[in-house]
Parts: sequence; C-alpha cells; structure tokens
Amino acid sequence: MNSANRFALGVWMLLLIVALSFFSSCDQKPRTLGSVDRVITLADSTLWLQIEPLVRSAVEREKFTPQPEKMLNVVVQPPSAIGNLKRYPHILFISTLDSKGADKQIVDQLLTPAARERVEQDSSFLFQKKDAWSRGQLLVAVIGRDLETLKSRLATNGEVIFNIINGHANSIVQQSLYSSHEQFDIEKQILDSQGYQIRVQHDYIVAVDSAAARFLWLRRLGSLGDQRNLAVYWEPCEDPSMLSREWMIANRNRLAADHFGGDIIYEDEQIRIEEQDVEFKELYAIRLDGVWLNEQYSVGGPFRTYGFFSPHDNRLYLIDLSVLRPGERKWLFMRQLDQMANTFKTAAQLVM
Repeated sequence: MNSANRFALGVWMLLLIVALSFFSSCDQKPRTLGSVDRVITLADSTLWLQIEPLVRSAVEREKFTPQPEKMLNVVVQPPSAIGNLKRYPHILFISTLDSKGADKQIVDQLLTPAARERVEQDSSFLFQKKDAWSRGQLLVAVIGRDLETLKSRLATNGEVIFNIINGHANSIVQQSLYSSHEQFDIEKQILDSQGYQIRVQHDYIVAVDSAAARFLWLRRLGSLGDQRNLAVYWEPCEDPSMLSREWMIANRNRLAADHFGGDIIYEDEQIRIEEQDVEFKELYAIRLDGVWLNEQYSVGGPFRTYGFFSPHDNRLYLIDLSVLRPGERKWLFMRQLDQMANTFKTAAQLVM
C-alpha cells in the first residue's frame, strides 16, 4: 500500500471510530435528517453487482398511486462514505465475513466475537442498532458468512428486512405528526359523537361528523390543490363474520358516492385491489390498497381501507384513507394518513 492510500485509510478509520464512539453517548448525538423514504445502502461495488436485484426486490416495494411509486427508495453508497452519511434515518449495511477494505472495518466494529461466530455458523445474519450515529436512526446490518449464504438470506428474508425499515419509517412519521399543535378539542368532539378517538394533526378540518350516519370525515387541504382524507364509518355488529372484502368495497363505494363527489374504485389489467389480512390495533383486520378515480374531474390517487370488528364495542369499522396530489409523489402522504389512522382507539380502550 502506497503512502497516499495509507493516509486515506487512516483518515477513514478516524471518521469511523469517531462515528462509532457515539454508540455509547446517545444524548450527544444529533437528530437524523433526510427523507424517511430513502434507505442509504452501504455495499461494496463488486458485491452490489451480485446482490442488487435481491436488495431492491426486498426494500423497494411499489404501490400504484396510480403511477407505480416506491414506498422506500434504495440509495447505494460505498462503505467508505459512512462518515458523510451518519445523519440519515435508515442505513442498510450489507457485507460478508470475508469482505476486505472498508467493508471489513465496519464488520469488525459491528460484530462482537459471539455475533461473528453466529454468522459463521449461519445462525444469524440480521442485526439492528437504533440511534447508531444519530438520534432516531436505525442501522440494519445484513452480513453473510459468504456471498452465496448472503444471497440466500436476502432472497428468503426480504419481507423481514422491509418490515423492519418500513416500520421504522412509520414510527418517525407518527412522532413528527403530533410534535406540535395537536387538536385536542376536535379529538374530544369525535369521542363524544362517535365513541372512539383519533388523534388529529394540527391542520385537519372536520368535513363531516354525523352521529346519526355513524360517519366521520377529516380533511387536509393543501395550497396546491392536494388533499388528504381520513374517513371512518361504523355499524353495530354481533356477527364478526360480516366483515369481508365485499362489505368493505360496498360501503366505500356508498360513502364515496355520498361524500367524495362520486369517486369510484379503479381497476384494469395492471392496477388491482391488493387485499391483505393484517393486525390493526391488536385486532384482526382486512386491508385493501388500490386506486380511486373521479371521472367527472379527471383526477385520481391511492386509497387504503381497513375493515375490522371491535369486540370492545361490538362494532364493525371501516377506516378509509385517500390522497389527491396531481403530478407529485403521493405515498409519503399515504404513510402519514396511515399513522394517523393507527392512533384509533375505542372509548372502551381508552379506559382499559
């Protein structure tokens, strides 16, 4: 190694040691900066050529809004750039035990002897560290004992990796939503009229709050014509089996006809409703993701609808989220609405 290379490696090692020293001094760390949908991915260029399709398949899930839009975006950087990247919310480091150079230095710093042994035995490959270099940050390390093992782990654990990073993005968004000027008066109004609570961000208005119709509609109107909508409908129910995709679509269509200017659910050969069984507030729920269209105004956007039965008050609930943002990326707004919906609690849950 010539003197110039030795000097460069020495400078990089100093940056790495300084960065890692923050692990034990959380209070001194700065807050993260940068978009929550950007995943800084540290990988050696030669390794990246071998694993790129697997990583992008795992992390960059797409939704139609109606254009295909990535929920998370991979931004690849060399491991030697770590000194300039320690303020980003998500850092994904991918390597193998037989790596060289900057990769090896990071692996040696991250893995304890016990953790290294587990990787060698292929009993561990995925490691997480919160507040690694900045407060509010998540470092995810995927380390295989060799290239083939790493590729196998990436191929079979994409859902796990995505859920970890996506969940962290959701937690950042929820904290930011209610950092100031939460509308407690509106929340109390909703609780009194509807029998449940949803935390309301500072710039939403109540478009409809009808106890008789068992319907709530919260809206946020942007200066550029964008809209964010959260609607809740409920009906008394003694039979949880009434919950179905058909019940959800029929009620969404009815509510859209009554309140949303005739919006319809749009489907074609490529854009279809995605149905998934999920857990919502510790209850079984059906989640529908799709695209809405208003033919009269030639606009459309994404929607997400939750349907679930609540044993706390024997009600069947429908929570619908939708975004209008012509010509712009929409999923970040959907992520915000989703986190707002996840503050839902029935009156009975509030006193548990």
